[in-house]
Amino acid sequence: FLALAYIMRFDGWVKIVPSKLKIDLFQLKLIAKIGIPIGLQSSCYSISSMLVQSAINTLGMDAVGGNTAATNIGNYVYFAMNCICSACSTFAAQNYGAKNFDRIKKAAFISTGIVAATGIFLGVALNVFSDFFLGLYTNVPGEIELGKIRLLFFSLPYFMYGLIDLFGAFLKGMKRA
Repeated sequence: FLALAYIMRFDGWVKIVPSKLKIDLFQLKLIAKIGIPIGLQSSCYSISSMLVQSAINTLGMDAVGGNTAATNIGNYVYFAMNCICSACSTFAAQNYGAKNFDRIKKAAFISTGIVAATGIFLGVALNVFSDFFLGLYTNVPGEIELGKIRLLFFSLPYFMYGLIDLFGAFLKGMKRA
């Protein structure tokens, strides 16, 4: 708010004049066309996570602690894959605009391998070293054992979620999602 007030009073190379602000309906439609499906996709993930968490809450304190620790650790796998997806979305948008469709196809093929390898490698590593990683979050044996179960079921197939995000990222970059 303070920065906005400063810019409105500033008389230099940038200045915001509230009376000259208007909404460009064409741009608003483009933003909504992409933003609403992305928002719905994100909310589905949040709602499903909430339902899973509420079911886990009925299983006791060890289950809650183990799930929380495993979820926090599993998020690192997601973040690693999501970084690749974000870069691919930008790459696809640039090459789509330049009409370099062959580069998009090649990048999709290569990045599919990278995302799958990243997800599989990190998922396996988390399971092999699950005692160590879960031990960073908790020292309660019951929580560690239940966290290992969650890691087994969620982190090993997590690469598939990365692939879904990857293909969505390419489609968003090409304005097709």
